[in-house]
Amino acid sequence: MDEQNFLNQLLEYYDISLEEYEFLTRDISIADLPNPQDFDGMKEALKVVLEAMKKKDKIIVYGDYDADGVMSTSIIVKAFMHLDYKVNYYIPSRYLDGYGINLQKAKEIVAKGYNLLITVDNGISALEALEYCRAHGMKIIVIDHHEKGETLPTVEAIIHPQFSKFPSLKTSAGFVSFMFATALLGRYDKYLMTLGAISIVTDMMPLKGYNRDILRYTFKNFQFGEFKNLDLMSEGNDFDETTIGMKIGPKINAVGRVIKNTNINRLVTYFTSNDQEVISELYTWIESVNEERKAKSKIAIDGLEAFDESDDAIIALVDCDEGLIGIVANKILNEYHKPVVVFTKDMTNPGILKGSCRSLEGFNIVKAFEGVEQFTITSGGHELAGGLTIAQKDLEGFSARFKEIAKKHPPYVISRETILLKLIDVNFVNYEIVQTLAPFGEEWKSPLFLLERLKTSSFTFSKTGEHIMTSLSFNTKLVGFNISKTMLIDRPYVDLTGRMNLHSYKGSQTLQFKVEEILPNIEV
Repeated sequence: MDEQNFLNQLLEYYDISLEEYEFLTRDISIADLPNPQDFDGMKEALKVVLEAMKKKDKIIVYGDYDADGVMSTSIIVKAFMHLDYKVNYYIPSRYLDGYGINLQKAKEIVAKGYNLLITVDNGISALEALEYCRAHGMKIIVIDHHEKGETLPTVEAIIHPQFSKFPSLKTSAGFVSFMFATALLGRYDKYLMTLGAISIVTDMMPLKGYNRDILRYTFKNFQFGEFKNLDLMSEGNDFDETTIGMKIGPKINAVGRVIKNTNINRLVTYFTSNDQEVISELYTWIESVNEERKAKSKIAIDGLEAFDESDDAIIALVDCDEGLIGIVANKILNEYHKPVVVFTKDMTNPGILKGSCRSLEGFNIVKAFEGVEQFTITSGGHELAGGLTIAQKDLEGFSARFKEIAKKHPPYVISRETILLKLIDVNFVNYEIVQTLAPFGEEWKSPLFLLERLKTSSFTFSKTGEHIMTSLSFNTKLVGFNISKTMLIDRPYVDLTGRMNLHSYKGSQTLQFKVEEILPNIEV
């Protein structure tokens, strides 16, 4: 099809008008970025910080161990560095401290004589810990994005998307931290914006509105050679949502998953240091931790205890660090397409099991947890992902009840729209048109295409015969991983769905149609 027809198909696919398309693909400028003063509490927070700096008060930033928490902490710390004001920080250990500031950490902070506490990516529900700090004379600023409860902490300022001019915007703590840093510095800082962009992708925020605008502006203005710590993390790939999701995010999260002591705080040093030697040394360490994460994840998956694949939900036990059970749960979900809970023994209390839950559309994990409250010690999460703890003695009762809930509320298959293509339409011109709508991610997926009636006799395969690797032209390929010759032996024709992507290797680029699904035969 010609370019205009292809664009029309895209507009119909995304259900947008030409005017909306032109707005979505407009050239982004600094004027398109949000105003920090659109957040309630921003003026109050700035007043508290400036007074603390004037008095040379001790300030500590308390973050979280995932990529969003690390980016948020690094943004705030780096902003103070720009002002030549030293602040301390703490990223809690998943294993020693758990999520968010707790009473024990609050006591330690008070004992060390801090005057101002800034929580990032946590704090909105830490009522007891923050009240303790406040009772001992500390000022507190909460920068968070998690769902607020019925009762809010009594603090000097709360900066949160739900208290802003765009309360419906779901965004990362890194985005909110970047807004605070912008207000503090009185300018948009390119590097801090880039860290905020990383947090939006790694925390799987919807790529709409300001989230999308910040990513587009960041990617357009990114220059290799400007920030060594980001260059190393990118491994020479284009700095975009794919590189963040596939390269940068996993490395950051690996440290929180694997390291059991407080060395996770070295990540903040990595992202705030200007010392090239320090950055290189820390990157080597981060890479080694990521390799350890890969090896341990494989061992955990290979060592899974047997479970009944026919159940409406899968409950599995694994002998691994709790930081890895989410990876195992994702693996099982992708293979069996059922709600899954993976448990492992608590490192400090063998009588307690820590679990990670993953689900599909139609089965809400938070609501499911409400139905098993009699068994859970703690639980929380989102619609499709969550975590919980139970007593080991309650595993059988929990499993039976959770499976009952899954049977009553089975996940449903979402009908996915596609754009019908011919093989000749898989070309660089059409790919570039698709890319005008990038970045792609949560709630804004790249378009799914359909190729009909392809002759399987024309396919070529990898040497092992396990993957489709068919050249369409000198620089375009049809790629189908884990689609073997034997799977297609009785099918002369197939219909395939997939997406276009660019594959770079040793300086050359190939356009791929990457197969997602072989549609079932409908012929009688």
